[in-house]
Amino acid sequence: MKKIIFTIMMLGIIATSCSDIEVETPSFEARLDKLNYKAGDTVRFSFSGKTDYLYFFSGELGKEYSKRSIFENDVNGNAEFSFNSNVSGGTVGVNNIRVLVSNDFNSVYDKTNVQNATWVDITDKVVLGTTTTNVASGVVDLSPYQAEGKPLFIAYRYVGSNTQTTAQRTWTIGAFSFKTKHADGEVYVNATSVSNATFTNVTFDENATQWTVNSASLTHVGLAAGNLDDDDWVISSAINLKTAIGDATGVVTLRTLNTGFTPSSFEYVYQTPGTYKATVAAVNATSQGRKDKVTEFTIVVE
Repeated sequence: MKKIIFTIMMLGIIATSCSDIEVETPSFEARLDKLNYKAGDTVRFSFSGKTDYLYFFSGELGKEYSKRSIFENDVNGNAEFSFNSNVSGGTVGVNNIRVLVSNDFNSVYDKTNVQNATWVDITDKVVLGTTTTNVASGVVDLSPYQAEGKPLFIAYRYVGSNTQTTAQRTWTIGAFSFKTKHADGEVYVNATSVSNATFTNVTFDENATQWTVNSASLTHVGLAAGNLDDDDWVISSAINLKTAIGDATGVVTLRTLNTGFTPSSFEYVYQTPGTYKATVAAVNATSQGRKDKVTEFTIVVE
């Protein structure tokens, strides 16, 4: 059984409990001339009327109106993750990165507590980049490393060894994605980027270098020959296999009170065949309350 545990407010709206002042339902209409398209076609929505706020959910994974809240399941889903990587500089052939997973790390990000946790090296389960071109890791099944009721942690470990004679390589990790698949068919998106997964540095040595954590990528600069050996970890936050982030991250904001008039149309392109429930959500909201008007379209893309 699933239950909603937290509702993500749409961007730009702070709604409180209603008072005696009534907020009106938006006088807004959304229309679509047809519901069947080919991949790559432009889908043009026509709008009329007025609304304070206007949002579009395409219905694609991560962009579904029905999943705009955080959900919780009674049991863990089967976890999987993926990323891409590229490598540059240094001595070609040097393998100085490891990928690890743990289900018993205590979320204390220091050397002692990382060492006390059980980490499984899954580097042989992923495909790593060999040049400056990004390479997809492939989807890694994490179910063998799960424990009921416990989260998972993903770590990237940069090991610079034999640095007195060997130049190390620079690694960049991006396109991080973590999902859990449940028996009822639901797929929960737990993280769509390294930012969602909130990676944190832990350094095991006295070398000053460490991972650089950006919103979309992790990078560790390669050490030149003659440097001290290096052992740097970057570890995700606890990823709860029972919950999913809300899909408001996939919303397209078409209007707020700061962005002018309500648009008369909106165009969107579906690149992948499938059936999508597109949703146009119009909202009037003030500190006195909120009223929504939601229009849904079942779009078939061949």
